[in-house]
Amino acid sequence: MADDDEDALRRLFSKAKEVVTDAPAEVVVAEASGIGRVRVTLRVTDEVAEGLDIIATVGGQSKNSFCEAALRRAVKAKVAALKGAVSAEEWDVLLRLVRRRQAGGARGRGDGGAV
Repeated sequence: MADDDEDALRRLFSKAKEVVTDAPAEVVVAEASGIGRVRVTLRVTDEVAEGLDIIATVGGQSKNSFCEAALRRAVKAKVAALKGAVSAEEWDVLLRLVRRRQAGGARGRGDGGAV
């Protein structure tokens, strides 16, 4: 890409890089430092990867923050549906099982904790 094109793109999208947040400063610092966060590795198609690059470059939103927001909405809806499909007692047992697996280091492996 020619230098003129790069300069034009930088000017065009400079405002997109100005990230504004309504969160209190201590929340932003806590999130930026990774407090209360877990690393998750996802494998996505080339099409999704390209879309995330476009969002980051043109939209000024990091891939991580975009994916976290999208996943948060999807997870909340899916968990609510799963919870609605079982009794309160069954849900309590399932939560204990999940938390036990998390404590054992199985979180995010995608294999249910199997060895």
